Amino acid sequence: MVSRQDVQEAQTYPDQDPNDWKTIAKRAGADVALRAKVLNFDAKLQEGYSTEEVEDSQWQKERGEKKRKNLYKVKALEGNVRIQLEFTNLASGETRIAVAEHQDKTLSDERGGAIHLKPKLSFLETLTNEALRKFFDTYR
Repeated sequence: MVSRQDVQEAQTYPDQDPNDWKTIAKRAGADVALRAKVLNFDAKLQEGYSTEEVEDSQWQKERGEKKRKNLYKVKALEGNVRIQLEFTNLASGETRIAVAEHQDKTLSDERGGAIHLKPKLSFLETLTNEALRKFFDTYR
């Protein structure tokens, strides 16, 4: 690992192309260069209603039915993150490409009060961290 400061110094060379990530890595003293390209970074909010059957003694007295259905609002946040990782061995020039990805869904309803979901960007950040953690745990 090279420090952020070393990378920033390597980027400031007068003849340095800011898009030439391999040369920047080499000048920073790295053995391997890594480039990440975001393929998918999306979270969709879905809203709807759901029901649950509950026993209600008052309902039974009034209607003669033991159970009734409660209707309540539901929100879901479904996210998908895919990141292409390109590793280049700077000594041999060999390049390997792989994809880190993770998807998840979080639900909330108003049965216990107001609906509270994580903000989209925070949710996507969590998915990104999980995708990268799983990727590096797998290919250690």
